[in-house]
Amino acid sequence: MKILFKYIKNFLKEDFRYVTYLPVLIYIAICLSINFRFDFEHKILDSYVGTLKGFLYYFIFYGTAYFPVAVYVLIVNKKQYVLNNYRFWLKTLFIIALLGGSAFFAFYQDIINLFAEQPERYFIRKILINSRNFLMLLLPLIFFWYALKPYKSGFLWLKLKGFSSKPYFYILILMVPVILIASFGSDFQITYPTFKPWSTGNAFGLEKWQSGGIYELFYGVDFITVEMIFRGALVLGMFKLLGKDCILPMLSVYCFLHFGKPIGEAISSIFGGYVLGVIALNTKSIVGGSIVHIGVAWLMELFAYLQHYI
Repeated sequence: MKILFKYIKNFLKEDFRYVTYLPVLIYIAICLSINFRFDFEHKILDSYVGTLKGFLYYFIFYGTAYFPVAVYVLIVNKKQYVLNNYRFWLKTLFIIALLGGSAFFAFYQDIINLFAEQPERYFIRKILINSRNFLMLLLPLIFFWYALKPYKSGFLWLKLKGFSSKPYFYILILMVPVILIASFGSDFQITYPTFKPWSTGNAFGLEKWQSGGIYELFYGVDFITVEMIFRGALVLGMFKLLGKDCILPMLSVYCFLHFGKPIGEAISSIFGGYVLGVIALNTKSIVGGSIVHIGVAWLMELFAYLQHYI
């Protein structure tokens, strides 16, 4: 646990400057306010999912998160020369396009329509939504990782050599009371659990605990894909070009990813994304971040189940 605090302390000591951090946080706060004031993602962006306009709008959405922050940080830290490097634009536009594409494709709807019964349709829909990123993005991410010819970062940044899992489970233990308190909130109970077994009936003859267990496995895998994109591609993948300045632009996009979540979760993603990014930089791996991310997600699901059944 001490080593993780050391990572964060040392990074803040080296990187933190009010002139860099404060404007970035203000920008993210303004975007957060606009989103939740007008329910922007739910009422506007989501209505275009599955269309070509949807890809364009989500591309602009995530681009608005990344590029203003990246350009500002690079200028303030006197690294304008990076903006003249075609690799910066090629790699970042590729990643933003992946994020836009994952929001655009709604291929699962045609599969759902193959089933007549509502319990089966609900179950299949939830499974496919949480498989979408993995199925769509794995091959492009492998291409991106291979093209970088990474040094000692493991396959898809999943480096296991020298890895110790204990510090990350200590973090999860500390998160238990925080998530427990949050689970009493109305927004939390509306959003979680993301899979509601009581809505499935007995889909495909499965017991509710069986359908719930299958879903949670797919739900967990989706967070590994998220880590590959944010702490893998946007942090470790961009480090050679941006150095430590890769963290804040990633943080902004990561917050935008949570615009469809409860506002408390969107705000906490700023701090969580920062910590996971710093850990990834120091360990040259996304394994620890994946453990924390999946663990927090499953704890939220667990406490939501308990709120419903107890």
